[in-house]
Amino acid sequence: TSHQSINFVNDASYNEHIDIYTGNQVFNTRFNANGKVGIGTTSPVGKLEVAGNSSISSVVTQYTNDTDGAELVIRTARGTQAAPLKYSTGDSAGRLLFQAYTSANQFEDAASIESVMESCCANAYGGLRFNYMPSIAPYTLKEGMRLNKDGEILIPVVLELG
Repeated sequence: TSHQSINFVNDASYNEHIDIYTGNQVFNTRFNANGKVGIGTTSPVGKLEVAGNSSISSVVTQYTNDTDGAELVIRTARGTQAAPLKYSTGDSAGRLLFQAYTSANQFEDAASIESVMESCCANAYGGLRFNYMPSIAPYTLKEGMRLNKDGEILIPVVLELG
């Protein structure tokens, strides 16, 4: 028999949360008291974390009769939600960060695509920065290519002096 439930829970540490269980009491979603939501996880790290054992964990679908496609919008402002402030030149308007589970038994950065604001204030002129993880130290993301606000592709020149 299929049983669904919404449980209001206090765990052993007296943390309150709401759990949703789907058919046959299989855990589905958790709403934590701190405002974090986990789909497929009981301990979300961000405001929304989606975890699953499929090769696709998130899908954005839009059905429309016009030529517009589905959108995933990442918005950025300085300040707070109640008092947002304009961005500054050089700010990131958001990024897609790709991480891989490594032999260190943790997720580590592998690459990213990041929006970089190239002008200030009146318009949101920006470019895209493509970052990679080098195979030699230091192991921090480095810019490998940029598509600037004018549509130009820029590739950093690395000089190795011996």
